[in-house]
Amino acid sequence: MKISVIGIGNILMSDEGVGVRVAERLRELKNSNENFEVFDGGNMNFQLLEFVEGRDVVIFVDAVDFNGEPGDVKVFRLEDVKGPEFFSIHDLDYTKVIALAKTCGIDVPEKMFVVGIKPKKVSEGLELTPEVQRAVEKAANIVIELVKNLTEQKK
Repeated sequence: MKISVIGIGNILMSDEGVGVRVAERLRELKNSNENFEVFDGGNMNFQLLEFVEGRDVVIFVDAVDFNGEPGDVKVFRLEDVKGPEFFSIHDLDYTKVIALAKTCGIDVPEKMFVVGIKPKKVSEGLELTPEVQRAVEKAANIVIELVKNLTEQKK
């Protein structure tokens, strides 16, 4: 099973970069036998398709504005991210890129997830707020558990 985990965000904008920070943490935690690749998607848009096309599962990790407290972590299925509870902070977000890719006939997986972390501060700054910094480890562990569950389902 080919699984991509893609950290999204701008590390120059404080909590907005949390997805990239989780990707960095996943690279540290990942065992060589774990069946997923980790990518820094940064502020990419259509370039993300390089990490998506031909995969069985894609997991995006990103700062997401949803009902909750700063630092809360929530898992969404990509097809469920429409509506008022989910708000991506990016101008051209990956949900639109994936929708356009499907329209163009590009091979994207059926199973796609977003591990969203509620930000506190989205303004210039290199540091995550304490609440969001604490969420990095939790989000990384949630990704590892999600990958484990998906891999076991495939067997």
